[in-house]
Parts: sequence; structure tokens; C-alpha cells
Amino acid sequence: MATDYQLPARLAYGKTVADGQTRDLRFVFFHCFVRIKFDKKLSQMANFKYTAVNDEGEKTEGVIVAGDRGEAREKLHGLRMSVLILQETEETPEEEEKEYEEAHERLPEEKAEEGMVIFVFEAIDKEGKKVDGTVEAKDSLNALKRLVRDYHFQVTFLCEEGASEGEKARMKGSGLVNLKKELQEKEKIIFAELTEEEKPVIDVLGGENEEAVSPQKKVDKDLISAIDNLTKDADGFLATYHDQVDPYLKLHLKDHIERLLVLRASNNTRHIKKMLISLDKYLTKARERLGLIADKELEDFVERIGIEESEGYIRNYESELRARNMDFLKKIFVFELKNLFRKGKWGLSFKKLLHIGRVFLRLEPSWEKEKKIKEAGRVTDTHHPLWPEIHRFIGVLFL
Repeated sequence: MATDYQLPARLAYGKTVADGQTRDLRFVFFHCFVRIKFDKKLSQMANFKYTAVNDEGEKTEGVIVAGDRGEAREKLHGLRMSVLILQETEETPEEEEKEYEEAHERLPEEKAEEGMVIFVFEAIDKEGKKVDGTVEAKDSLNALKRLVRDYHFQVTFLCEEGASEGEKARMKGSGLVNLKKELQEKEKIIFAELTEEEKPVIDVLGGENEEAVSPQKKVDKDLISAIDNLTKDADGFLATYHDQVDPYLKLHLKDHIERLLVLRASNNTRHIKKMLISLDKYLTKARERLGLIADKELEDFVERIGIEESEGYIRNYESELRARNMDFLKKIFVFELKNLFRKGKWGLSFKKLLHIGRVFLRLEPSWEKEKKIKEAGRVTDTHHPLWPEIHRFIGVLFL
């Protein structure tokens, strides 16, 4: 009868026998060592609350996990942020994110001012959809006025947060009706001091006067169309290139989309325009990094949504893009000249140089063209931006 041969315990390298089972002590020791190291590393991690400025000049706050203050600062620098304040805290990133979401569930973007009261509301928006949330105001009358005038909601319920069940039932019935009547009476007193042209088209109950459309209403329609077009464009871009977009840009794109959808129901025209331009800027930068952007596409889009403030950005973008292309092609040209003279790659390098020259002619700056036109028909011999590089390289080559 054959039996399995087994080494004595003192000769079995790292092995012992117990109840017919063999266990590798090396594995046990390694597992314990890794577990101790991991627990030690985990215990050394801390949460740091930061206030920083990104490369667009925007101020941001949050919580980051790191081993020490230096590591936290390096992580933030890796996200292209300039740290203003960095201090250790007991708050976790999950708690900070939860607080951020709760703060943004309210209609106002800013924090509540001292003396303000939070009101819970239910309403119907301009598109007939049911909405609910909270709004901050000094009293119920101002809360109703803000919902109706600023957001164009038809309010069906409004009550102070934490009110009793009896108060809630009263506001669902006669309480809200009386509040609307009180607001309407006060608005009539205010309207009596205005001319017909100055009176707003939207009445205090959220209805719309179809007989007259004010210029402000037309502007609002244009902005709503711009918000819809740009957010739809940004959503489609993120859905298509989700895995390729820079995480930093992806975060800003999603944040701008959410804010614009909230602002869509407000009358804050100036802030809406600012957010539209900012979202367009981030979307352009993301497309540019993926090699998908074109000057003409950007011009057509801004012209379509009709935002005058974007014109200066377009001009700056065109000049910046042209300058980058020129610098890049200059470097390629010098590299190919080295191949041509030093390595003897005559055929291929010469063809590349001819192609780069053609590209340079297409990238001729517009100011040179304008200068030629202003010379009253006399075409001047302007130096091409490629010549300084050629002269410098030839001088180095034959020294």
C-alpha cells in the first residue's frame, strides 16, 4: 500500500502538519505583513479641507484625502489648482459632497442670509412640469413673489419648513389663495406708479399676457434657446467622448450644465450670459484638446446663439490658435532641415518642407493681408515668419 512521503517538520521549508492539512507559513506571514502595512497606511491618511483657485481664476472649496499636508498640496497642484487655504478636518469628502448637493437643492445659489426663512413649495413651471423644492425669503409673501416673478412658477403649495400639519393643510386651501390676493393688491399699488410700457407682461399669478410681448421677454426666449442648444451640445459631447475628456474639464462641464438648467427658469440675464460663455469656453477647450475644434464652427455657434460678449473671446482664440500652429510648424521645419543637411534624408525631408511651406502660406496672419490691402494697390514685400528660423538654423549649421 503506497503512502504519501512527507518531510519531517524540521526539514519542511516553512511548512507544518496539523490534522492532515499543510499550510504555507510564508503565505501567512506575507498576508499579515501586507495587512499591517495597509492598516498603518490607512490610519495615517487624513482629510484636508482646501480653498483653491483653478487655472480659470475660479475659487473652489472641497475636502481631499492625503497622508500629510505636502501630499494634499501636490494632489491639488496636479489638478491645476493654486492653494489658498489648506487645513486638516474631520469632515470626509462624502460628507462635503452631501452638503454641497443639499445646498444646491435650493433655488438660490448663494447661502442663506441672516434673518431669512426657508419655505417649502410645490409648483408648476412654464412647461407644465411639477416641481418642488425650497426657497429662502424674509416672509411667505416675499417667497411667493420670488417664485412667481423670478421663476414664473404657478405655486400650488407654500409653507414654512417645519410647520405643523394644521398649518400645511391651511396653506393648501384658503391660506395660499389669501396670500396670492395680498400679493396681487400690493403689486397693483406698485403698478399704478408705472407707465404701460414699464409694466411687466407676466402677472403675479404666473399667467402670461399674450397681447403684448416685451423686449425683455424676447431676450428671455433667446437665452432659453441658447441654454437648450449649448447644454444639449455639451451633453452629447460628454456622452460621445466620456472616457477621453480630461477629468478636470469634465467636472466643470457637468457643473455648468446643471447650473444653467437651474438658471433657465430665472430672470438673472447677466448671470445666464456669463455661465453660457463659461460653458462654451470649457467645451471649446475640451474639443481643442481632443483635436475636434475648428474656428468656423465656433464662430457659427456663437453667432447662432447671439451672445455679443463672446466676440472678444473668439478673436483672442483665433490669434492664440494661429500663434500655436505657427510655433509648432516652425519646430517641425527646423527638425526637417536637420534631417535634410545632417542625416542626408533628402527625398522625404524635402517633400515635408514643401508641404509645411504650403501650410505656412495658408496660416498667413490677417494683419499682413490687411496691410497689403491698405497699401493702395501696392503689394509690399513683407517678411514671412519662417525666415528668421531659416537664417538662425543656417547660421548654426555652418559655424
